[in-house]
Amino acid sequence: MERERSRSSFPHGSFSARTQHFSNNFNQGSRSQTPPPPPPANKALGDQHLDLPHSFQELAATKPDLGKSINDSSATNNDNSQPLANAESVSQPLANAEFAKGTCLVTDTHGGFSLLREYDLNVIRAIRNATEFINDLKGNSFSGLHLCAMSCAPDWTPGCGLVTSHMQPPTYALDPDLHTVKVDCIPPQVSIWHVCDVLQEGSGLAASFVQQPSTSVLLRQILAQFSSEDEAAAAIQVMSNQPITRQHGITSAILSPRSSLKICIVPAEMSTPEQIQGDMTLSANIINRLDELTGVSASTTQAVLNFEGSPEKKLDVQILYLRRVHYFSFYTTEWCGNEWDLTARCGSMHVRGHSQIDTKFGSSSEFVQMHNKRTAEFLAKLDLERPDVLKSYTEPIQNSMSHILAESSLQLEDAKYKCRRCSKLFKGKEYLRKHLAKAHPDLYAGVLSAVCADEAYKLFVASSSGSG
Repeated sequence: MERERSRSSFPHGSFSARTQHFSNNFNQGSRSQTPPPPPPANKALGDQHLDLPHSFQELAATKPDLGKSINDSSATNNDNSQPLANAESVSQPLANAEFAKGTCLVTDTHGGFSLLREYDLNVIRAIRNATEFINDLKGNSFSGLHLCAMSCAPDWTPGCGLVTSHMQPPTYALDPDLHTVKVDCIPPQVSIWHVCDVLQEGSGLAASFVQQPSTSVLLRQILAQFSSEDEAAAAIQVMSNQPITRQHGITSAILSPRSSLKICIVPAEMSTPEQIQGDMTLSANIINRLDELTGVSASTTQAVLNFEGSPEKKLDVQILYLRRVHYFSFYTTEWCGNEWDLTARCGSMHVRGHSQIDTKFGSSSEFVQMHNKRTAEFLAKLDLERPDVLKSYTEPIQNSMSHILAESSLQLEDAKYKCRRCSKLFKGKEYLRKHLAKAHPDLYAGVLSAVCADEAYKLFVASSSGSG
């Protein structure tokens, strides 16, 4: 049974008018210079497939070097991870970061505007994912959900891996490569976000974009997931008709679905009634906090938390919600930026072991303690604020903007100022400055664009040299 993804499209207008205005002025002369960022914690592993551990012991043993093992791994379970076409002819170390100055290699991923785009995309994505999940839940789409190893494979033998396929019970794991278009060979002079905007013009765009660059490879790559194969094919047609495709040799292709999705097992102690009850509370707290931070409606949150069923079923629904909506792996406390990164880091799903089969764990109680500790620490530190570009760069731009403040204000008394643009009154110059930045951002656009471009370049140089 292969269930197509929801038909709701990726929303337009995912960042504010102010951000759009600044972004359009960030780099002059080309629409392809508009800068936003990849999602947070994005290791961009879309079509690289990690040989995931089959049990908690293996997971714990490999966890410290997980990131390195992913980057170094050449093993895959399908043919999606082909090298970038023509990459050899344009790849070069960015030892001289001056080469990247003024290109989208800098502005696509660094600086305040990229943070704004990142934040806004994360919020839009969470709201859309939550709506789709509730529709599926109300439609009884997860009736066979049971995150237990015995349910996955009653005759499972220790030492053998658990696998599943897209949307199959009892895990309902997702294949991130299903109906996914890989746009490849994007050169430095083209913004990945211009390509994203082109893809967004069609219908059926259902998932986030993933950039897959390296500081030593100048060509970039985007993964965009669609609701159906037909819509993915239509997106390729749209891309083929774009001038940038012909000018720069950008290629597009639909990825092959993964042959199998690997399931990881946590210790049997995670299945005890006491632990189930505790995890139900912990996962509910995380859902409440993440939903609040990303603007998911309270009614949606309550629809998940008030799901009727046994404690184990309620926990499974909450774990699945965290993964589908927020790309959060409950049993490893990993918060990722997209389904590709989540799958690469944590497998396609975690299931609880069973005493009859889960006999290899010598320190399962330690896992329980670590799980409880990690979850509590995650909740304590969890925060997500919308970046303010003006606040981010207040210090570097103060002198440059002083003349704008003088031209746009009228001092009426010692501590009373009037805005020349809208005639509002303020008790101090600092309040007027904040008003101008918020209500009349066009005044600051040119100066802010130059300062942000310079700051983005500094961050790029630092990251390229390994010091950032």
